[in-house]
Amino acid sequence: MAKVLLAHVFYRRPGGEDAVVMHEAELMRSAGLEVEMLELQSKEFDSLSMRTRATIAASNGDHEFGRSLMSRALKRFDADVVHFHNLYPLIGHGAMAEAAAAGCAVVETLHNYRTSCVAGTHERRGAICEDCTVRRRGPGVLRRCYRGSFGQSLAMARAMSGHWNMLAAGSVPHRVLCLTEFQARRLIASGADGSRLLVKPNSVAGYQGDDYGDREGACCVARVSSEKGIVGLVHAWSDSACPITVCGDGPQLAEATRLAGRAVKVVGPVENLAARRVMASSRVAVVSSVWFEVLPLALLEALAAGTPVVCFDVGELGEVVRRVDSRLVLPVGDFDGLAGAACWVAGLDRRQWERLSDSAKTLYERVYSDAVNVERLLGVYAEARRAHSGSATNTGEACEAGQDIQ
Repeated sequence: MAKVLLAHVFYRRPGGEDAVVMHEAELMRSAGLEVEMLELQSKEFDSLSMRTRATIAASNGDHEFGRSLMSRALKRFDADVVHFHNLYPLIGHGAMAEAAAAGCAVVETLHNYRTSCVAGTHERRGAICEDCTVRRRGPGVLRRCYRGSFGQSLAMARAMSGHWNMLAAGSVPHRVLCLTEFQARRLIASGADGSRLLVKPNSVAGYQGDDYGDREGACCVARVSSEKGIVGLVHAWSDSACPITVCGDGPQLAEATRLAGRAVKVVGPVENLAARRVMASSRVAVVSSVWFEVLPLALLEALAAGTPVVCFDVGELGEVVRRVDSRLVLPVGDFDGLAGAACWVAGLDRRQWERLSDSAKTLYERVYSDAVNVERLLGVYAEARRAHSGSATNTGEACEAGQDIQ
């Protein structure tokens, strides 16, 4: 079994990506792999000396600080594979080259769209924004799209330029994991080396949903921010609609609470288990994202509980939900239609609803379960090690690890 080092910078505001990293670490340990973590907190950047911070900001993402972190970590733990997640600001893509030079196979998971958008979302003011590309990030810098700062946006744009060059033309990482086919197609269309890309979705643990008779209404579990469309959803939800419970924290929580009508209950931030209970006791879950959502955990958790999902046709979301029922997918921005579709599902009789629920559960078990994810991860690591040693002959060998996107 391989020895795996996971490298990740945890975000200032905890989110799904952080949860995925910790979950996959436990999955790999349960599969018998020896796993160590190189984990840092993004806020640690603030405690560095001014000189070190300036050096990192001016480095284009390849800096001695991150390379030294990696070198020291590999001296403590003789890894076969280094799996990178969030690199910025403290690790940088130079650490991937450092790991490869030390003899390790290198895998990277791309959790967002930061290669072509400094904010990572391609969303601005509640709508899709594609003003920036992998070769042009000026608009995002001028608009201060990364943390509202011109300087930090410029530093991120420069770092992602170097990162993109590595993805497009370099030999490292040996395998790049995309969470969806939509994400992979965009990268290839932009010029990424498709021979190194694999599609490997995230997974969540199974969860038993309630019986039809014990469920009621709708739910929405998400960060309350513009890209998630929560304010638009709450505004469109009429007082005569089925009841909906909205769980989540974020910069627009106060606005969503103010706009909530009689049928909307905004409960704010909740722990994950409480959120899963809400989804398991609802007849339908709403994913109102208006951006190219990569693969939200709330979607997978709803499917795991056998809870049908309604969503907008944006990014991969529509493709996933159509595999349950095409009637559950609405044109992006049609909040009235989204609310109507959710209430339609909530009002179905037992036989009709259970048909949708069974389809959702089957999709989870076949694609997004932990058992499937473990098998894919093991295959990815084996393929990366073969690629690093030069023995891999084609990406077809990795089909069991992830979907072939070429």
